Amino acid sequence: MGAQQQKNGNAIGLVAGKHASQKQDYPRQYRICSMRCDHQPDFHLSACQGEITKSKRRQQWPNGSGATSTGVHGAAFDHQSISDYIKGLHIIVGPTPADRIYLERDSEPVLNDAFAQMLDSRPVRDDEVFNAAIVGLGSFGFIAAIVMEVENIYSLKRYVRKIEYDDAVTLSETLDFENSAFRIPEETNTQGKPIRPYHFKTFFNQYSKYCVAEVMYKVPYSPTQFPPIDISTQLHPDLFRLMRWILDKSGSVAKLLTNLLQGQAMPKPGNPAPLTGTLGDIFRAVTFEQAAFSWALAVNQTQLRRAMEIWLQIFQQHRAPGLSALRLVRQSKATLGFQKFPVTAILHMDGVQWPPANAQQGIERAIINAYTREGIEFTLHWGKNADWNFPGLADIMYPTQKAKWIKQRCRLLRPEMAAMFSNDFLNRLGLDVYVGAGPVV
Repeated sequence: MGAQQQKNGNAIGLVAGKHASQKQDYPRQYRICSMRCDHQPDFHLSACQGEITKSKRRQQWPNGSGATSTGVHGAAFDHQSISDYIKGLHIIVGPTPADRIYLERDSEPVLNDAFAQMLDSRPVRDDEVFNAAIVGLGSFGFIAAIVMEVENIYSLKRYVRKIEYDDAVTLSETLDFENSAFRIPEETNTQGKPIRPYHFKTFFNQYSKYCVAEVMYKVPYSPTQFPPIDISTQLHPDLFRLMRWILDKSGSVAKLLTNLLQGQAMPKPGNPAPLTGTLGDIFRAVTFEQAAFSWALAVNQTQLRRAMEIWLQIFQQHRAPGLSALRLVRQSKATLGFQKFPVTAILHMDGVQWPPANAQQGIERAIINAYTREGIEFTLHWGKNADWNFPGLADIMYPTQKAKWIKQRCRLLRPEMAAMFSNDFLNRLGLDVYVGAGPVV
């Protein structure tokens, strides 16, 4: 199933006016995509840019419902997360015809009642329910389809350059690229000042502070042939594939660990030529057959420097075979969006699991305890490994939002359906509680 509303209104009947009473032109584009597991859309949902963009490539992609339900994000720091570009949800919350719902915000209606009826569904327009459901952790019913805000295809020019650790932290604190000591000579304005990029991400060795920056600039689409990434000169955008390459080459985890700790997994200083391609070219599907982990923690940009100091201190005590990275993303509207700060700084590590079995949890718990002692607000990435058994974790991360999320879930689901869509994960976090007399939407 696919349909698209263009600014000129070619797709008659899709666009909602206020409560879908009339057709209205929007200066935006939308696409409706079913969540059939075998469906391969002809556009690219970028889990790596915090933005949804069309692409002419046909390829495997992260399931859209999973991407929004866990708040997948990227490093396009002037943009929000995947969930914030979802404008409508077609969800099934039970076995009866009335349980087929098309859900969207009352303040931002996109599709009209006639289209919902084509889906044999009833429209529900409610900001609070929608904001809770877009990061619903798989517990708001079956997501059958999503409506996404999209834009025309474009290309990105990607540079990988060494950056000093202090410059990387300062840039991430201020986003003042124009006055930064870090610059790419090819990307300056007429006054010789650095141009603000579209994407900025820092990879760093947490033991040596050796850093490289991945910087991308948005450019008009060009159907050029995107070359394979040479990891010896260009840091791969996905650390899992990077470590898979090293592991295959070395044949031993011990050597992998040594290389990672020495910073040899990162490009040497130099100025390799930039690569230009679409989101689909640069951010490719990754397979990793070894036992791996991926952990991410988010803090307020205003507390980033101290948060990174603690991060580095703890990793001096607890060694792990992985590399760290830092990204920034704008605040999410989702009730339990872990990007809850005006500018959210996300520290994450990708690596391979190592003995003993509880070593990874030990690091995670040490960082959580340290941040709590220091008064550093934090959240954890819903879609990654974490110490989810930490006592009172959801209340620490979401002292007010947790109750709001539970309330909206109970406004949508009957008690028996809320129980069906609950699981051990929700139970551990205290999110499976049912309040109220029953659904009211």
